[in-house]
Amino acid sequence: MKPNRLGLMKHRLRQAVVTFDVDQQLGRAWITVETLDSEYQPTWDYAREKVDGLSYDKATGSVVYQVKAQATPIVCAKEMSDLGQKRYKPTGDCPLKVSYEKRTVDDGTRPEEKTFAKVTLSPTTKSAKN
Repeated sequence: MKPNRLGLMKHRLRQAVVTFDVDQQLGRAWITVETLDSEYQPTWDYAREKVDGLSYDKATGSVVYQVKAQATPIVCAKEMSDLGQKRYKPTGDCPLKVSYEKRTVDDGTRPEEKTFAKVTLSPTTKSAKN
């Protein structure tokens, strides 16, 4: 199974936190990537990244990933309540891995080295029931 790769660029990136988020009414799910730039003054930024095949299952309160070759989706995260706020705890069947790499980017004025974060979703078939 080919992993989904989401490429995110952040200048002077120091840290990235990746979570599953949903819109329960629409049955949609996505990955939220929060980045911290701590070069001068710590600033947080976030982005929502759509992943084809990722959705919210209202019946089970789970984030699921549908693989085309499988009838049953893979459960990626389950809904839980933490201090009255809902969040989605990963099951381990759809690991979100963050890696970093430095690249030289030329914006036309001068080349500059920037750090890129790459998020990879690598679903397994453990939770899918055929």
